[in-house]
Amino acid sequence: MDIKVLSEEHFLESMNLSMYAFQYKVPESDIPKRLETLKKHRLLGIFEGEELASKLHILSLNVKLGQQDWKMGGIAGVATYPEHRRKGHVNALMRRALEDMNQSGNIVSFLHPFQIDFYRRFGWEIISDNRKITIEKIDLKPVERQSGTIKRHTEKNHSLDIERVYEGYAAMHSAMLARDSEWWRTSIYGEQTAAVFMIRKMKRQDTCYMRLKIML
Repeated sequence: MDIKVLSEEHFLESMNLSMYAFQYKVPESDIPKRLETLKKHRLLGIFEGEELASKLHILSLNVKLGQQDWKMGGIAGVATYPEHRRKGHVNALMRRALEDMNQSGNIVSFLHPFQIDFYRRFGWEIISDNRKITIEKIDLKPVERQSGTIKRHTEKNHSLDIERVYEGYAAMHSAMLARDSEWWRTSIYGEQTAAVFMIRKMKRQDTCYMRLKIML
């Protein structure tokens, strides 16, 4: 099966396949930004005639394991048009992706599966649980008022303080993504706002520190 590394001329076609497969729409004004982001991905695709039938993305990232950052290949955007399914396209793409990541020195690989058993047969396994807890407003208890300030940040005015809070949290856990400023701006915010509560306390004379709490 002929697998091609997609070039920029196929990026829009790849985006259209993603929008069809995952049922979302990229606003016209956001398309140039999305296409620019794809330049950082390695896209593998299979064509049927002149049409892109199947594709996946490999993202070159790092994750924190212990005290070290390990090279990680992220798998994303795995998609096939319905009329080209059950032809072994995704199976071939996944095996090629594993070969490419191995050659690139990626020690581990992460993905977000639509079906766990499907990816398990290629060697991926669950490393975490996603727990959703719903709390009624009546269950929230008042806390002691503290002096401080709240600063709100968006993609356009991202603060390094937010990165420092995340890095401190990530250092206490394994398999946390190593995020740089660009990742925060392009992959975290979206339409959300980060509210940072800053408490300034005197630790000793002429020295102070700040505690930050992020609410996305």
